[in-house]
Amino acid sequence: MSDHSSSVKDFEESKFFITYDEMIKYMDSKFTSTVCPHCGKDEGWFADTGNAEDHSDATERMTLYKKPYAHSKLFRLYVVMSCANCGTMRSISAQRVRDWVNEQTESSNG
Repeated sequence: MSDHSSSVKDFEESKFFITYDEMIKYMDSKFTSTVCPHCGKDEGWFADTGNAEDHSDATERMTLYKKPYAHSKLFRLYVVMSCANCGTMRSISAQRVRDWVNEQTESSNG
């Protein structure tokens, strides 16, 4: 009997590493407004950057969260921001941000 679980790859955080600065550039490029859709205020957003205590450089990393699919070992990675006024949380696909950052790097090396 074969072990089908071996086809699920281990999560490699380094492939999804997103710096705080990269996240800000992504938001500047993609978001048409920073107004919170719930409270209507534009008082800024707090980005979660708390999971990188072990890194030795001074680069702030975005905290990566895993949202598992029901009845599966698969998951979706995302980053989270919260409204500075009301606390509404906004989740954004880490894969999409990483893809955009890679596209920007490729086009500037181009």
